[in-house]
This record gives sequence, C-alpha cells and structure tokens, in this order.
Amino acid sequence: MLELIGLPLSVAHERLPTPPVVVETAPPFAPKNRVPVWGELRVLRAREREGQLELLVARELLAEDASPSSPPKPL
Repeated sequence: MLELIGLPLSVAHERLPTPPVVVETAPPFAPKNRVPVWGELRVLRAREREGQLELLVARELLAEDASPSSPPKPL
C-alpha cells in the first residue's frame, strides 16, 4: 500500500485489482489575494477498512498567482 502514496489517483486506480473507496479532503487554504492553480488528485494515505482499500486524496496545489487588481477607475 505504501507504493500508492504520492501517486495521482488515476495511476493508483490502474495499479489496483479492485476499485478503492476514495475519500477526498478539502483543498488547502489559499489567501484571498491569490488565485490557486490546482493540479490532479494525489493519494495521501492508504488503509484497509472493513475489507476494502480506502484512499485519502487531495488536490495538488501547483502554484498561487497574484490575483489581478481591479482596473483603475476613470477620472
């Protein structure tokens, strides 16, 4: 199971013989003056629960761009 940690969810699905239970966490916090650039879902934790494999996944934060400032008001 440890070999699944850090993999994109799509790759983890390909490596497993049966579909896992997928639990998605909330995305990480991003400041209001920044625009987040999200990547794909990645596996954070894998555990067996009630005979099924459960994967905890979160969306990868690739970057934070400065949000565009409001246009200047005409005089």
